Amino acid sequence: MKFFHLLACFSIILLGLVNLSTNAQADFAQTPQAPQALNFPATKDESYNWAGYVSVDAGVYTAISGTWTVPTPTDNDYNSDAAWVGIGGVTSDDLIQAGTLNSNGVTESWYETLPDVITPLPLRISPGDKVSVSLDWLSGNVWKLDFRNDTTNKDYSTSIYYASSFSSAEWVEEMPSSNLGLMPLDDFGAVEFTSATTVENGNTVTIDQSGAQPMDMVNPQGQVLARASTINPDGTSFTVSRTNAQALAQTQSRSRRKRLNNQQNFWQFIFSFQ
Repeated sequence: MKFFHLLACFSIILLGLVNLSTNAQADFAQTPQAPQALNFPATKDESYNWAGYVSVDAGVYTAISGTWTVPTPTDNDYNSDAAWVGIGGVTSDDLIQAGTLNSNGVTESWYETLPDVITPLPLRISPGDKVSVSLDWLSGNVWKLDFRNDTTNKDYSTSIYYASSFSSAEWVEEMPSSNLGLMPLDDFGAVEFTSATTVENGNTVTIDQSGAQPMDMVNPQGQVLARASTINPDGTSFTVSRTNAQALAQTQSRSRRKRLNNQQNFWQFIFSFQ
């Protein structure tokens, strides 16, 4: 299968400044964005910022769901990770996605529809919480997001209006990015995705039945940063495990996230895909 990638265009808007000062660079380096698009270095089963499973070119994907435990990173002061499920964004410019983010010691729930910026959710989550996330296309451009914190028994649902190509389905652990590029990936340990299903051509299928393919995250030196396991015998679960390889911040990320408004405190990230 062939994947198309878009080279990211990051724009940094600084009022009254042409060059970033040393302090400004440090501030931005600590302000990551959540997930970003698929960045393949050379082969279809590797990415610079995704690890997980992708189902593509098997038809029309109109829903996706997954459950995972929010990781507890051991080095989250200036590093980040994000876990999510989504539709689109592999062979197309569109992507609707929702998930969890650890960054700078803060853990958040969110959704995003490219090319719009990330939208934080009012549902509180913490490292160690088990969450279940689903995106379902209803009709036209209307989607329903259901986000549940299974640990606290709290949930949040909302309608999202978005035109999708329905071209792929993804279950991903990601290295987030900032307006300066990819952020260092934290040591998230291992994230197990369970209850992973999608609606493909009108039929609900497991991640295994969807024909999804694994993808490992690698650094520019080709070292594996995070590896996806094989799908478990139940057909609905797999694990993404962090390796010991070092992931340094990269100033030129091939991603397409856009930065939020300066008034939006922690969520002032650039957040774009593919």
